[in-house]
Amino acid sequence: MKKIGFGILLLMLAANLYGQGIYPKEKKKKWGYVNSQKKFVIKPVFEKAAPFKYSSAIVKTENNYSLINKKGEFLINEKYDTLRRSGSYVIYRLDTKFGILDSVGTLVCEPIFEKIDGYNGDSFTVKIDGRWVSWHENGEIREMENLVFVHPDEYPIFGSNCLDIKDKTERQECSNRSMIRTLYTNIKYPPLARNNGIEGTVVLRFLIKSEGTLDNFEILKDVGGGCGKEALRVAKLLKVVQPPIMEGKPVAMKYILPVKYRLH
Repeated sequence: MKKIGFGILLLMLAANLYGQGIYPKEKKKKWGYVNSQKKFVIKPVFEKAAPFKYSSAIVKTENNYSLINKKGEFLINEKYDTLRRSGSYVIYRLDTKFGILDSVGTLVCEPIFEKIDGYNGDSFTVKIDGRWVSWHENGEIREMENLVFVHPDEYPIFGSNCLDIKDKTERQECSNRSMIRTLYTNIKYPPLARNNGIEGTVVLRFLIKSEGTLDNFEILKDVGGGCGKEALRVAKLLKVVQPPIMEGKPVAMKYILPVKYRLH
């Protein structure tokens, strides 16, 4: 009875969440948003449409990007040639410089940066006047020896057999396969989770240092039943054979790793 009750609870929660959401859908080469009944609640008028996150969505119209709310209303008057999310923030480009908005389009920082790598939890890693620094929301700029990146030019390589591959995309695909192989040949389904029919995705975050060692492991999302603890154990078995690279130099990065549990 406990298993049945747990399953019913999951279904109710999923239905409730799904019923509250709207999702991008294409119609006649235009994008809009539909509800759980697949009816358009925001008309398909956009060239591109990203999923809603933090109560807003990035859309493209007439070769420019903007933010809308769930009523389809534009949250910003300015149209940008680049918009991308980083955590709960939105990075924009105006002419040749980058700035920062919050999730509903309020200005956080004027476009003063040459590059913005991303938000790493308490600050942004940005490039200004030709140097990479740490920028904080109060406007403080800190020069740090060990900056942490979110989107390096080259992601870490996990499999030694991948190092000789010259094409960067193929090398990264090889690395991903090697990482997945390590995870799923070593992971064990926790008995408590199996006995209670627990499935889902655990999300981990850890630091990859510039020399390739792993540190600061944490569980961002757990599904219970010991799944998070087991995913953490196996993630610590990963071996980085080439650290992240930014502008030709090894750097540190925060790495997000989802681990999926599914009963057969």
